[in-house]
Amino acid sequence: MSNNQSKVIGYVFDSSGQHKQQYYFDDTPENIANFITQNNSNACTITDEADNFVLKSTVGGFVDVCHDQHYLTTKLLPILIPLQLGETESVEIDFYNDIEMMM
Repeated sequence: MSNNQSKVIGYVFDSSGQHKQQYYFDDTPENIANFITQNNSNACTITDEADNFVLKSTVGGFVDVCHDQHYLTTKLLPILIPLQLGETESVEIDFYNDIEMMM
């Protein structure tokens, strides 16, 4: 994990619309695509470090809302779609804890 890399925060919502934990990880299309597919049984939201909205996915691992359509179509979907179709394997995401995020 690189300390110079921008980070994002992932939220996984249960069926009642609540999240129990924040997942901090490097802001890469690979990490975001893997986070969505690894949590495809739940809706997810990704925000930046300042908690500004990045995207929202639905149950099933599909992107529901992403305001940056250029990012979505040129960076995220080329990685996400092969994961969804089982053409590529999901990889482990390196998560940060709260203390590492403050450094």
